Amino acid sequence: MTAERFRTHEVAALLGGGAEGPDRPFPFSVCYDSREVTPGCVFAALPGERTDGHRFVGDAVAGGASAVLALRGPGREARASLPGSADVAWVFVDSVEDALVTLARQWRERVAPKVYGITGSVGKTTTRDLILRVLASVEPSHGAPKSYNTRIGCASTVLGMPPDTRNLVLEYGTNHPGEISALVASFPPQELFLTEVCPAHLEGLGDVQGVLAAKLELLESRQAEQVTYNFDNALLRDALQASFPPERSLGVGVSGGEVRIERAEPRWTSKGPVLDLHLREAGRSWSFASRLWGRQHAYAWAFAWSVALRRGVGEEALREVAETSLPLPGRGRVLSGREGLWILDETYNANPASMGVALENLHLLSSQGAGVSWAILGGMRELGETSPHWHREILGKLRGVDGAVLVGEEWAPLRSDLPDQVRWVPDTAVLLEEGGPVLPKQALLLLKGSRSYGLERLLPLFRGDAA
Repeated sequence: MTAERFRTHEVAALLGGGAEGPDRPFPFSVCYDSREVTPGCVFAALPGERTDGHRFVGDAVAGGASAVLALRGPGREARASLPGSADVAWVFVDSVEDALVTLARQWRERVAPKVYGITGSVGKTTTRDLILRVLASVEPSHGAPKSYNTRIGCASTVLGMPPDTRNLVLEYGTNHPGEISALVASFPPQELFLTEVCPAHLEGLGDVQGVLAAKLELLESRQAEQVTYNFDNALLRDALQASFPPERSLGVGVSGGEVRIERAEPRWTSKGPVLDLHLREAGRSWSFASRLWGRQHAYAWAFAWSVALRRGVGEEALREVAETSLPLPGRGRVLSGREGLWILDETYNANPASMGVALENLHLLSSQGAGVSWAILGGMRELGETSPHWHREILGKLRGVDGAVLVGEEWAPLRSDLPDQVRWVPDTAVLLEEGGPVLPKQALLLLKGSRSYGLERLLPLFRGDAA
């Protein structure tokens, strides 16, 4: 039986709030930014450190929002000042964020999908995307359209779930202890996935042991049925073997585990790179070429294949997923540019593990004839006191590149140690003003750095007529 959507006055009652305006079905789509409002959405007027969503309620209504979720005082003031606001459904609450989470919990219980929860230092989003696509090939499934892995992000993902959803795939992120615990308490998964544990968000988590402890908060799910994990990470493997029943654990890896990655080799072609993969589980195996081409994606595929095997997804459906899965923008997307240039777009974010793998991929593809190796690397943020150590380690991996530019304050202490082919600039704006570095023809350029550096702004400089 398909779940019925909440109506506006029902929402107000569930939240202990007030409602004004038409009593219509509450929208599935939640918008927080008035610039991204879509017709018929609910605008959540979240107060923030830099600005307050209540200031933009008028823009949201003008953009087509059919409902507004707002604080009692500021929300009623906004409604009174807006002409035509009587056509909009209004719900007034004491905390917009808490209201979204409460409403999302209620909707998840009403729809009752099976919840797949994914966390890890790297690989969460690609793993989530592949698992979602595998599940969607057999029955209605839902997940976030972006990396919505915070409390608000998970709530908006759940609220966007259609009433007939049978599988819900959520991503759980963290940069401080207790964050995943709170997410799991609100949205407990049954199927758990731990992709990797490595240095990331060390400002809030302290060290790798702190990262491990934060990721293991996923196991607190009161509905946990099984955990699938990266067997090759000894720290993670040992912790899970000591804390979770082995009969409900499934390892994925090269060195061992129930699902084995027997081959994962990036290969350059005239149309860009592909990854040749061979996976094995007991008496079953799967060989294919993926345009999710980085070696790191082998784990995401192995996680997704483990789901496919358990859910009985057929070979034809799997082949369709493999043929149509591409790297996401900023996460390994390969773009053609001017004068024979190829661009490895890894601009979304960076930590020492993902930066190291990206450079390994750059060296490998360059050696296969993809082009002269070049890199523009932004600093890696949120590494705390260990930041100098990790940036120096990455610098050592640049010795073999043909040219590189390091962007940001994190690299500044290393300026006296830079090889001749590497230079430093303080920020991305310098490269934009210069029009980018002069690259040789037939080059392979890696762009990677923490999100705050905005290296994606450089892409138009290199795309040329291919943009």
